[in-house]
Amino acid sequence: MKCLEKDRARRYETANGLASDVQRHLSNEPVVACPPSAAYRFQKLVRRNKLMFAAASAVTASLIIGLGVSTWMFLQERAALRRAVVAEHEQARLRQVADASGNQAKADAKNARTAAAKNLQLVQFFDEMLQAVGPEVAKGRDATILKEILDKTAQRIGNGLTNQPQSEAYLRESIAKVYLDLGDYHSAEAMQRRTVALYQQLYPNGHRELAFALDSLAVILGLQGQLPEAESLSREAVAMGKKLFGAEHADIAAWMTDLAMILKHEGRYADAETIYREALAKNRKLLGNEHREVVTSLNNLSIALAEQKKYTEAEGLIREALQMGRHLWGNEHPSTARHLTSLTEMLMRQGKLPEAEATGREAVALEKKVSGPEHADVATALANLAGVLAEQDKLPEAEAMQRGCRPVGETPTGAVETTALPIT
Repeated sequence: MKCLEKDRARRYETANGLASDVQRHLSNEPVVACPPSAAYRFQKLVRRNKLMFAAASAVTASLIIGLGVSTWMFLQERAALRRAVVAEHEQARLRQVADASGNQAKADAKNARTAAAKNLQLVQFFDEMLQAVGPEVAKGRDATILKEILDKTAQRIGNGLTNQPQSEAYLRESIAKVYLDLGDYHSAEAMQRRTVALYQQLYPNGHRELAFALDSLAVILGLQGQLPEAESLSREAVAMGKKLFGAEHADIAAWMTDLAMILKHEGRYADAETIYREALAKNRKLLGNEHREVVTSLNNLSIALAEQKKYTEAEGLIREALQMGRHLWGNEHPSTARHLTSLTEMLMRQGKLPEAEATGREAVALEKKVSGPEHADVATALANLAGVLAEQDKLPEAEAMQRGCRPVGETPTGAVETTALPIT
């Protein structure tokens, strides 16, 4: 059959090829001649049916290409899905980390707030403790132990609150107020100067707390006769307040009252009267007709008027302040005692000596009871009463009263001014 193949490539090339294949057969060796292979038969089939196989090949190719594209897209989608799943897991992990960090941050913030609240509570408790043992509550009892406690506290407060300037300033200001109430102006000044320095560091652009601190320091300096610096600080407090709040604010009126007091001590009575009247009008408008700051403005305006010999109006104002103060605080209060001292001075200047004497004795007794025998206000009340007694030629008793005051040259006389307080 190999000899008869139509395809020349499949026939023996030569007769020797045929002879060799016969010899291999006889020798039981593999021969070249063999039946057509399946691949050959398929090739012949394709050649006989070219059109059909061409169409089938096109379809098959399309199917193969489509399957390949589909497979490729499937693999791409599966990879994208895998990436999405990985990304989602990563996002979930990051959210967990963020939540953990956020929870930690919230916890830290909460702990910080709790600690700050505790510190504030401790500071406020200490402040209330100081005020509770102050002269207004002690009713004249010996304040030696209190001063020793204050001195030791003042020495240690800077070390214990090094990293808490707000709390340190708050406590120093409270201690300065108690020193002031005790009449220890030098210690009050030192404490208040440190308070001002702390608030200046905390609020370089100005703040209500800084303005109050400046005003308090100005008052303390004014009581010691350091009037130029006191006026400068007081005007700075008023200017800062107007910048922060505008002119119509109760704090501004309080600081104006203290500025007018300093101007009065400088002998500028007309300027002081103008500011006192403005402060009184603001206080009545903003705080009502019966308020501690209204009492302060009435008292101090009456003193400025008395210095200008406007006694009738001055007496009316101080009596109004006395009555309002008694209604607000009662009969046994330092402010009531100071108003009685001021009224004694008004009555003496008008020649109403019997009434002035009675009022002066009441003022001395009350001052000793509520402020203690060593307080500066007691000396003022004694000096006023001594003056009234001298005017009535009761010289021995007047001399005894005068000896009960401070040494000659340090004896204060006249009415007693009232400083402004923070409006809470």
